[in-house]
Amino acid sequence: MLSEIEEILSINCLFEGEMTHLSFDCPKNLRQAFKQECKANSVSVCKMLQNYQLTYIVVSRLKKHAYGNTLSKLVDVP
Repeated sequence: MLSEIEEILSINCLFEGEMTHLSFDCPKNLRQAFKQECKANSVSVCKMLQNYQLTYIVVSRLKKHAYGNTLSKLVDVP
């Protein structure tokens, strides 16, 4: 079942390939708070950012799959 979903959303193989550095602008206080929270919960900052990226991709593609390209821009899915 999961592999069917991956295929429909074209999200299979996202974690393959070499690791690369991602640089982006972030307010210093937000970065520090995020690092502290990750450390307090014994999770990697990088893994949490990867989880966010994957979640964003899945939700975006689910919206497009469920509503089509036009309607997905008008309907917000929680």
